[in-house]
Amino acid sequence: MKKHLLPANQNWYKAGLHTHSTVSDGKLTPLELKALYQAKGYSILALTDHHIIAAHPELNDPEFLMLTGIELSMETADYAPPQSFFGETYHFNLIAKQPNNLWQPYPPKTINDNNRPYAEKAHWDDAQRVCSVECANRFIQRANEEGFLVIYNHPTWSGQCWREYSQLRGLWALELRNTHNCMMGYDDNNHRVYRDMLAFDNRLCVVAADDTHRPHTVGGSWTMICAPALTYDAVIAAMERGDIYASCGPEIHSICLEDNTLTLTCSEAAQVCLETQARYALRCAGENGTPITTAQFDLSVWKQKSNGDPNAYIRFTVTAPDGSYAATRAYRMDELF
Repeated sequence: MKKHLLPANQNWYKAGLHTHSTVSDGKLTPLELKALYQAKGYSILALTDHHIIAAHPELNDPEFLMLTGIELSMETADYAPPQSFFGETYHFNLIAKQPNNLWQPYPPKTINDNNRPYAEKAHWDDAQRVCSVECANRFIQRANEEGFLVIYNHPTWSGQCWREYSQLRGLWALELRNTHNCMMGYDDNNHRVYRDMLAFDNRLCVVAADDTHRPHTVGGSWTMICAPALTYDAVIAAMERGDIYASCGPEIHSICLEDNTLTLTCSEAAQVCLETQARYALRCAGENGTPITTAQFDLSVWKQKSNGDPNAYIRFTVTAPDGSYAATRAYRMDELF
């Protein structure tokens, strides 16, 4: 019997899940951002302005969906960009499961003419906000309770390492790639961070996003979401199921499992890599540099060796001839067999 790890016969929607507009420190208005992203083939956009939650239903149309979101940070007292980057910080994106959910855990840092109309609609608690694992986990737990999906943003730019992220719990996703920070000189391609975090939570998804502040970063990274319809409920449900993948180039068309043989189809690739929780990986590449569009893997050995391991998983990275990549979340043993 064939099992589809990515849904068959549904729609793929290109999504930007980390953007900033003039509501905070972006250079483009929400309407200008929609126009730019729609011109690049996007169907979904979350405006995650700093420290102010905002819904933009006026930008919805039959071919474009706005998600309600916000980016929040918790930092030490000596963190004050752009003047100083010596302090420590966590950054998280919250995506509301309901479009009219305008809760945030603490007040905006400043209220000005650009964000005042949104601040007047938002409602917040006065939660503690310090840079610690304990505070971050309280924040994540409360955000989950209030109806949000929580994304851990750009750990490389944040200067974080094992001790800062290994104890985070309750996240929906890790930002695997951040266009803005890669263009700034930070290597925010966080595959190693994802592998580390999977040792503690193999249900963590991955996204890729632009972190747009200026037009030149628009369209560098995206998240593909597979949903039956372009509606708020359908898209959020697909995200919760993990029917997504992250990309800065290649497309993944299908992933199917039949008996112990797994088949992945994609756009032209130089290599498809299957990675596991152990030091065990399988690679499929074309001969003499010929691109491939189909990769097959026999999971028999991995299945036998991993039997009984609660952290057992597989995940895929598709690398295009130009070096760009697409990456899936981890698929757990209990999802596969």
